[in-house]
Amino acid sequence: MYILVKRLILFSASLIGLSNASFSQKVFDKAKVMVGPPIEKFDYYWSNHYCKDEKIVGLFFKKSTITIVSSSAKDLKPISKKVTIKLPSGTSFISSEKIKNKYFVFYSRWNRKKVLDELFCRQIDFNHGTLFDEEILLISTSGKLVHKEYSSKFEMTFSYDSSKILFKYQVQPKYTNDSKNYALNGLFVFDSNLKLSWGEEVEMLHTEKKMYDTKFAVDKYGNAYIYSVILKTNDRKLKLDKENDPNYFIEIIRIPSGSANITKNTMVIANLYPKEEYIHNMTITEGPGDDMICSGTYNFNQSEDLEISPFISNGIALLRVSKSSNKIYSDYYEFDPSLLAKDKFERKGKLKGQKNWIHGMIVFPVKFDKSGNTIILAEQQTWHMIGVGEQSTRIRYYGDIFVYNVSDNGELNWFKPIPKTQTNHYLSFKHMYNELKGYHYFVYSINPVTIRMYNKEMEIIKDVDQNGGNVLVLYGIDDEGDTFTYPIFQVEESKQSKLKSFYPQSIFYNNINTFMLTSLDGKDNRVLVNIVLKK
Repeated sequence: MYILVKRLILFSASLIGLSNASFSQKVFDKAKVMVGPPIEKFDYYWSNHYCKDEKIVGLFFKKSTITIVSSSAKDLKPISKKVTIKLPSGTSFISSEKIKNKYFVFYSRWNRKKVLDELFCRQIDFNHGTLFDEEILLISTSGKLVHKEYSSKFEMTFSYDSSKILFKYQVQPKYTNDSKNYALNGLFVFDSNLKLSWGEEVEMLHTEKKMYDTKFAVDKYGNAYIYSVILKTNDRKLKLDKENDPNYFIEIIRIPSGSANITKNTMVIANLYPKEEYIHNMTITEGPGDDMICSGTYNFNQSEDLEISPFISNGIALLRVSKSSNKIYSDYYEFDPSLLAKDKFERKGKLKGQKNWIHGMIVFPVKFDKSGNTIILAEQQTWHMIGVGEQSTRIRYYGDIFVYNVSDNGELNWFKPIPKTQTNHYLSFKHMYNELKGYHYFVYSINPVTIRMYNKEMEIIKDVDQNGGNVLVLYGIDDEGDTFTYPIFQVEESKQSKLKSFYPQSIFYNNINTFMLTSLDGKDNRVLVNIVLKK
């Protein structure tokens, strides 16, 4: 059962101008930048950093090896020699997380002899800059699991208050034909002490061929939720028929906490049949109140062949699903084309009645401010490949950030576009976000490169201003919508700090005006950077 409430908000250029003018603008006029000494060179695939009691622990991961480097938060100098931990072959890292003021590394391992896929974690020992010896086995499942590219076998998500943790995996299907397979997903819920609350392997209600997109979430009571786009036909594309009806619907199901008898009647809580706003690329997250909140994009003007493109968006869609009544409330926030630079990420081609559309808009799982309002973050992204076959490299390009603050009834409190252009995978990076004490921080680099994308080949024309250089920027928004910006420094001017580029792999904060990041010096050494902003 559901109730669909539709609310369309159109942002005009004049409205945005007035909104921005009504907020105060705070600018940091100087900053103290401290660059640490080079970190010993070694290979790694990805890293993460944590700061606790004026001590920084850096975790560097590669295959089955963890390298840990401890540094002082005061002067960024190494405290002791690096620690290298080699885990058994077949280990794959999932993530590192802070849970109840403790820090953990999560990883999986394939046991070939016993035909087991297992999930483990180990706690980080801050005092000694290593991991505690105890390896905690969380999940052990027989048979092989699905391992998709750019993701791990186990997905991990938290409830709003982090009191519950959901681990999800998918069992290898019985058949090679997706029209026969009903995906079998393992859902295991743990509390914040990493004690198992319940675990089940749940068979989906539709074949894999009809399940276009699936996302998972958990609430504070331990109930698991699944958002899915279900195709009515066996066509793997989202389309409209001649009557402009979509060939799909949205289904949201709930797996009751600890339920041993799961049926269709206990699972399906809501179905949504789009008619004008064609929703895609959604996420699902528990809100602070009664709602599970889904955020993504939508479009209503389609190409001439009636195919619904998930890469073209007319606006942001927000679904609020009541946990108590199972009703769905939907709100739509339409884009205005004047919000973006004309040449940024445009694509040539004939589109049927298109207006106000943006290419490559990605919506992230929602955040919340201290009052419980929903913070929607969206960023314009695209990519292209360089090279052929195994020698090819995917380079991503990142554009403007859109930030929405929405009340619990769907009303827009404020909206902020953050204009930026990023290119060149070496000198720029996707924005990094953090919320701290009522402020929403965005750190990113900008450069004077104009990108135009067109044709199906995704060809890119670049007009690079060699004298421009990159600028590292901090952009902040408080919960009331007031903003502040600070251009920290330019690459061209960073020689005095011995920095070569800004390509952070992690950002962590000490207090409201201080944050740290990683960068490269002139010899390609990884270094820590501490930035203190002063008004």
